[in-house]
Amino acid sequence: HRHHPGRGLAMTIPASTLLTSADDWARDLLLDAHDDQAPAGGLLAGWAQVMQAAAGAWQAIRPQDPHGSSPFDQAVLTASQIIQDASQQPGLPDPRTMRIAGLLDAIVETIPTQPSSANPVRPDEAALRTGILHVGYVLTHAVATSIGHRAAQATPEDSSVAWQTHQRIRGVEQLLDAHLHG
Repeated sequence: HRHHPGRGLAMTIPASTLLTSADDWARDLLLDAHDDQAPAGGLLAGWAQVMQAAAGAWQAIRPQDPHGSSPFDQAVLTASQIIQDASQQPGLPDPRTMRIAGLLDAIVETIPTQPSSANPVRPDEAALRTGILHVGYVLTHAVATSIGHRAAQATPEDSSVAWQTHQRIRGVEQLLDAHLHG
């Protein structure tokens, strides 16, 4: 069970503003991708939680989607497999990733289930989905860059596992990029 820093915000803050904040946090993490002091395990653990929150927000925007699949489905699966395969537990999620997950969770609360006098129109689904994809892509790029940077500096025995993890995350990054620009 994770803490939801975005809870309560959704009633007063529009989804687009929540997405802008989430994007800012993802970009902040990308700026630190080469920082040797940043805990990679926390970034990896937080990335897994953000992918789950992104999948939930994606589905909430268009619950009647006939295909029912999300570009984040593979991301969630890959992230959980990486965490399970880790030789050591990744540690506590990076606090910035938890803020992103909380903001994405709060977006779900802004989506009216049906039009009402308070919410006569649904938000622009395409713009929100593009924003969620962008946040997911930027964060995934940051995680892949960070893991790749650490793999390049690791001992030979640690380097192999780190490069494999890096390649798996790059695969998710390419998938999200294809959906974002497809």
